Amino acid sequence: MLSKDVDSLQPHVRAFVERAVTFTTCPDSAAPVSRGRPVLKIKGKNIAQACAMQISDLAEWVVLDEPSVAPLRAALLRTLDSFVEIGLHYLSLDRPSGTLSGGEAQRTKMIRHLGSSLTDVTYIFDEPTIGMHPHDIRRMNALLLRLRDKGNTVLVVEHKPEMITIADHVVDLGPAPALPAARWSSRAPSTGCGGAARSPGVT
Repeated sequence: MLSKDVDSLQPHVRAFVERAVTFTTCPDSAAPVSRGRPVLKIKGKNIAQACAMQISDLAEWVVLDEPSVAPLRAALLRTLDSFVEIGLHYLSLDRPSGTLSGGEAQRTKMIRHLGSSLTDVTYIFDEPTIGMHPHDIRRMNALLLRLRDKGNTVLVVEHKPEMITIADHVVDLGPAPALPAARWSSRAPSTGCGGAARSPGVT
């Protein structure tokens, strides 16, 4: 149970864990269990201090001139740059997942999937732009298109026109979706960011 995120546990299991276990930050900042050994540091920081840095600052700090770690550094920088591109530069790697908002959690998962080698997967995002600045929405659009271009299907429930305009297909619910016979209408594939032609509605 302790190997999982406490917030992801079932309610009755979580209640037991919270009664039986106390979670706290190590006062020695990830120092080894065996005393007397020096804590490994890179450019004056250990791993706990690096994880506590804001992601945009960490991306600048992680530039190392060491050929032996070049592949690892490149992969890490791609991930950190994706966080910055999608407007999550203010997070830190030690941020508990349970403290993320719904939009932040969705965008974090999107970055993880961008680094995956899987294709032909269907992804569904529910209003991932909540609380985002219009400039960040454009960055979000670029990441969604990259996810699609890898050979995946991306479904997005969204109301922002800035996102709707990049869709290959649009499905509108209306004009009164609360009624028993809600009217469905679709749009033909659009090109670029231009408007898509509306096809006849289907009731």
